[in-house]
Amino acid sequence: MVSDKKKVLIVDDSTAVINSLVEILVDTDYEVVGIAKDGMEALAKCKELYPDIVTLDIEMPKLDGIQALRILRRINRTLRVIMVTSLNTVDKVLECKNAGASQYIIKPFEKNKVLEAFAKV
Repeated sequence: MVSDKKKVLIVDDSTAVINSLVEILVDTDYEVVGIAKDGMEALAKCKELYPDIVTLDIEMPKLDGIQALRILRRINRTLRVIMVTSLNTVDKVLECKNAGASQYIIKPFEKNKVLEAFAKV
């Protein structure tokens, strides 16, 4: 049976953040189809899994979230990307929006804010 759920790739170098997002998305219209720990792994997983939505941490090793976002937007213009960060500055929000982010979630998470961001994309 084919699922109507939106496929989600979670990209974060923190296991606690990944677990938190997975827990929030359980029993929703979203299915976590993959996890990546850095921007380079995210690019590979996107080519392999074809997610509908990607959550991207901004600060990660190898390739940060904003750099990964710019590459992903060139590869797939329709991909929805939600940036995840503890950096809540106007400059960072604008940088993410200008790079093509669909939404922005601030750590620590509030379940309703996360689900609201997903609903908007």
